[in-house]
Amino acid sequence: MSGDFLANVALACVGDLGMTPVAFMGAKAAIFQSTVEASGRFSEPGATNPSSILLAGVMLFDHLGWKDAADLVSQSLMHTVAKGTVTPDIAKKREGAKVLSTHEFCEQIVENFEEVHKSRVREAMQRAQSAF
Repeated sequence: MSGDFLANVALACVGDLGMTPVAFMGAKAAIFQSTVEASGRFSEPGATNPSSILLAGVMLFDHLGWKDAADLVSQSLMHTVAKGTVTPDIAKKREGAKVLSTHEFCEQIVENFEEVHKSRVREAMQRAQSAF
């Protein structure tokens, strides 16, 4: 129990508690968990940030050795935020951002899969051409 409190304090020190996932890893099992914002500022439907649960899934994919899936989700999430399409909690910290509901934000991440995948293929082709 104290470890969970310490993890939350550490997460609060490095960024928004609602954005960061946590992992509890042992010799025979691992648990990946999203963090929940304690203040409950966004209790209305469609206003929560799904980034923590998505990043917990990325950590699970990495743990399972599914590197391509982990990279695709994390890069698509970063691409979505970089384009300025964010949830209400991030919009408060980013001027000129387009605010999306939770569902719209997730849909945007999925739509960015193809774009991220294409850019990764282009990068691989460039690396292969420069090797020759």
